[in-house]
Amino acid sequence: MINPPSIADPDRVVALWKTPIGKREENFVSYLDWQDWRTRNQSLEDIAAYKPNSFTLLENGEAEEIQGMRVTANFFSVLKIKPVRGRDFTGEEEKRGSQPVTIISYEYWQSKFGGSESVLNQQISLNGKSHTIIAILPPRFEFPLSVKDPLVWTTVAGEGSNLAQRGAQILRAVGRLQPGVSIESAQADMTRLAG
Repeated sequence: MINPPSIADPDRVVALWKTPIGKREENFVSYLDWQDWRTRNQSLEDIAAYKPNSFTLLENGEAEEIQGMRVTANFFSVLKIKPVRGRDFTGEEEKRGSQPVTIISYEYWQSKFGGSESVLNQQISLNGKSHTIIAILPPRFEFPLSVKDPLVWTTVAGEGSNLAQRGAQILRAVGRLQPGVSIESAQADMTRLAG
């Protein structure tokens, strides 16, 4: 009760991956696979995709490597996480060629920007591209499937042409079970869909 989980109803959140028949391999998925899984499954409320990613932050001519993630626009809504300031990503911001935007962690907001309320709509340079800060996440947000604590999140739009290639296996997936659906039922549904 002192430190409630940052993800709502975590027992309903599941990881998804591709694996060869008869083997236990947690393989990445393509953006096109994720789209099919999201629209054609019958057991999950929604499925998001993500990719841990380091970024080069350029500031005043100095470069610094920071941890982050590229995510589909619905990533935080699947986890039921709402920013404490600003807004979530939109579907348009996930598309190739969209204006780059970023959401930052609460801790990064405090350490890098001194908790300034004017941080929203500021520009930061990530991997040589100017990104607009659109939101700040709640304090102590943790995503258990991430090895390192990300400081920034951008959309998968930064993956460019990879988004249009079925063979570009670059993403991980996470979903939320529909009420009353068991893990076993969801597995059977996803196995059917994979077939």
